[in-house]
Amino acid sequence: KSNLAQVKIINMKEEIKKSKSYFSNDLLNAIKQRHEKGEQTLIFLNRRGYNTSLHCLKCDYIFKCKHCDITLTYHKKENILSCHSCGFKTRTAQNCPECKSSEYIKYKGFGTEHIQSALYAIFPNIKTIRIDRDTTTQKHSHETLFKQFKSGKADILIGTQMIVKGLHFPSVTLVGILNTDGALNIPDFRSSETVFQLVTQACGRAGRSSLPGEVIIQSYMPENATIKLASQQDYLGFYASEIENRKFFGYPPFSQMAKIVIASQDEKKAENFSNFFRDKLIKSLTSGYKIHPVLPSGRAKVKDVFRFQFLIRGKNMPLLSSILDKVKNELNLPHSISLFIDIDPISTFF
Repeated sequence: KSNLAQVKIINMKEEIKKSKSYFSNDLLNAIKQRHEKGEQTLIFLNRRGYNTSLHCLKCDYIFKCKHCDITLTYHKKENILSCHSCGFKTRTAQNCPECKSSEYIKYKGFGTEHIQSALYAIFPNIKTIRIDRDTTTQKHSHETLFKQFKSGKADILIGTQMIVKGLHFPSVTLVGILNTDGALNIPDFRSSETVFQLVTQACGRAGRSSLPGEVIIQSYMPENATIKLASQQDYLGFYASEIENRKFFGYPPFSQMAKIVIASQDEKKAENFSNFFRDKLIKSLTSGYKIHPVLPSGRAKVKDVFRFQFLIRGKNMPLLSSILDKVKNELNLPHSISLFIDIDPISTFF
């Protein structure tokens, strides 16, 4: 029989003053203790790659994908910059394309590849396995790596969200959760729910057998309600808090939602048609619907296609669906424009 793991939240704003390490002293000590006992550790970081971005500190240039509105991620093993949206790859740059400087090029952020390398530098005798999209490109590679870890061929499993859902490792007694704060800043009404799910799922990986489990959450927002409630695995407390926010702002389940996305290779055409379609809907919709303004999508450009969107909230979704279909059919949609209607979207940002 397993009990809930003991959870500790580490304030990384204080920890970073003591050391520039990605790991708190508590986490490093706990990893060392587990290794000495012959137990295993799981490290969860929902970012792959080595560094998450490359900047020029002199002119503030950011290396982005030429096909998408997204920063390029550095992958050290291949020594490339890669777009995690479209797959574009390019060699690393020695000079800034804007100001031509070479001495101010700076890598920022860290991913699972970097964490694996950093752990090896600290604990050269501890064996690690990394599971993310980069290490699981081969068929059945997920199963192979999970079996290797379960059979004790590594002491630490490092990975993205694919390692925290529904897996049972009896010897895992420590889970380290790194840098989940970023997802709380995504302007999506489900951001807190998403973070709560990921943290509670990760917490559930520790101490699943008779051995007691421990979870260490490293956070720059240790007082955040979602982080605290997730650390306590307080589902009812989180529900009570979240449902009040949803009710106050009129978000689901107190309304239903439609996301309208207009896409085109011509940025101005996409924006203009989005506003044109929105204006048509305003004239056709009855009262009781809230129509948000047109904004660039969370990923405003993907594979050379520009995307704009707006949200509609209301309680009568069948009526809204019929009006959307009617207005769409009345319009002569240009071949250069794509229109997507997503009822009850999982994400309102991306």
